[in-house]
Amino acid sequence: MKKKRMKKRILFFLIALAIVFIIILCIFLLSSNLKSLNDVSNKKPDHFYLPSYDENIFQNKAYMSFQRDLIFSTGGVDQVFTMDEYETVDAECQFFLKYFETVINGNFEKYPDFFYEGSLKDDPKFTMQMIYDPYAKFHSTSVDMVDGNEVELLNFQVHYKIFKNNGTFRNDIPSNTAIPQIYQLIKVDDGSYKIFKILDIEVVE
Repeated sequence: MKKKRMKKRILFFLIALAIVFIIILCIFLLSSNLKSLNDVSNKKPDHFYLPSYDENIFQNKAYMSFQRDLIFSTGGVDQVFTMDEYETVDAECQFFLKYFETVINGNFEKYPDFFYEGSLKDDPKFTMQMIYDPYAKFHSTSVDMVDGNEVELLNFQVHYKIFKNNGTFRNDIPSNTAIPQIYQLIKVDDGSYKIFKILDIEVVE
């Protein structure tokens, strides 16, 4: 009888020890998984470079070797304009020349001025952007409602690439990749244009 009781006690002890071990193991694995998920959520994506608000991108020889002039397309005709030609072009082309010049120079204080009132949800703070191959092509016109009135919008298909993208301006594209968007422009009282909406183009695979 004593031997049987002893065996039962040993068996019970081993079972209890196994249960404790399993519980400790589960806690350890859960803790490790939570830490791993936290590390992933706090990790900057690999395709973004470290931002520097002191960097002068015009001293980067690699970037300066890229095509940085605006290709502006209307009526099926592509024209190339330098950033300082905005005084000699029409209002639509002038808008994009000034827009890209502002972004390239990292002038985030001026950036909200390119948007129609209430169209920009957040005021971004970004570094100088090594944008190249900027392209704006007239796509179509559309109508939307503003303050109860119908207004005509000019829709442009716009794309560009960013060399060594640091994600402070565009955190949805990797470096050296052009993903087109639709810029809807609205004409304001002084005859210039502002951005009414920027629409992502759905890519059908």
